[in-house]
Amino acid sequence: MYNEEYNRRGFLIRGFLLKLILVIIVSVLFISLLLKFIKPDIITNDFDDTFSPVTSQMFADNIDKLKDIAVAYYTEDELPRVNEFSTLTLNYMISQGLLTSLTDGNNKSYDTEKSYVQITNIGDSYVLKINLKNGKEEKYVLIHLGYYSYCHFDICEKRL
Repeated sequence: MYNEEYNRRGFLIRGFLLKLILVIIVSVLFISLLLKFIKPDIITNDFDDTFSPVTSQMFADNIDKLKDIAVAYYTEDELPRVNEFSTLTLNYMISQGLLTSLTDGNNKSYDTEKSYVQITNIGDSYVLKINLKNGKEEKYVLIHLGYYSYCHFDICEKRL
């Protein structure tokens, strides 16, 4: 009697474990097939350089340099009027001694005519567009500027 009950319990546990392993195997196969056919939407670009932390950090550093130059350059007298804009090319910044040169993460120089900083007056604030072009690669960043109590210069970046 005890032997029969012991043997039955052994088979129940063994049967349960076999079913669990079978469910896990089927689940893994199903998920792998599902992932093969359903891919997430990934934004791709036509840049000739691959994304890497080094190039993205260099881009961020270059954006910060150009933002600092633009904020220091655009004083009260240099700011455009409402619905007007003003542009500083990379070539102009280099010729005026505001900047030596900019290179990306692959030591390629940016296009000095097509890389620029443009500030547009949109009423009570400004939008600063920093555009960097290098060969086929072109990226830009928009930064909102204005007169705020925490500004160190005439205008500064809007804090959110």
